[in-house]
Amino acid sequence: QAAFADAALQQKLAAKCAAMLTSAATVEARQFAAWQLSLLGASAEVPALARALADPNLSYHARLALERIPGKQAQTARETALASASGHLRVDLIGSLAARGNDSAVPTLGGLVAASDPATATAALRALGRIGGGSASALLLAAEGKIPAALEPEWSTALLQCAQRLLTTGNTPAALAILDRLTAPAAAPRIRLAAFPLRVQALGDRGADAVLSALASEDPAQQAAAIGALRATANPGVLSAAADRVD
Repeated sequence: QAAFADAALQQKLAAKCAAMLTSAATVEARQFAAWQLSLLGASAEVPALARALADPNLSYHARLALERIPGKQAQTARETALASASGHLRVDLIGSLAARGNDSAVPTLGGLVAASDPATATAALRALGRIGGGSASALLLAAEGKIPAALEPEWSTALLQCAQRLLTTGNTPAALAILDRLTAPAAAPRIRLAAFPLRVQALGDRGADAVLSALASEDPAQQAAAIGALRATANPGVLSAAADRVD
């Protein structure tokens, strides 16, 4: 706590922890140092942490520390490491790029959604979903048709997450365009079930018509989605319309 209250002391401790990463200290001591840098580290410690990403004993701790350091330098370090990484480290670094929800990571992730390695492509899709928003959704929509059939559920889930963030941030038209697609008959039933309440929310007072139409459908997936939307909505107009239909 004293270190956090004293900027000079914090910098001094961070520098010592960074130096310990390449010292003759035990693995446990170096792991502890890397972990402390997740609390104390700043841009000055990024180079040491970036080098530690290549050490199997330190990569996990170094990656988490870099995630917590704001700024372009820490992100660039992870992107650079990703270019030569493989296996679990590659997958972990992909997820790490989404940790701060930074749109600037989207182009790097976008280049991986159609990777031949399913683990890499899956991690990239999930990372884009975590970031959400307009940039990620545009990239995902552009990748439609290029995604292997086995990964289409991941693609749809990521797109749904993007729509949810767009809706939360007030970009209702963009969210609705995605949700219309995800509630279409061609979409997987579980995606339609998850997307429909969000679509009703995005429609506002017009959501009542969508709910009533789904309730009247002979499609069990649409009926279930409508019931889910009624449970989730706080729109009195939607609830009143459904109640009138029951009466």
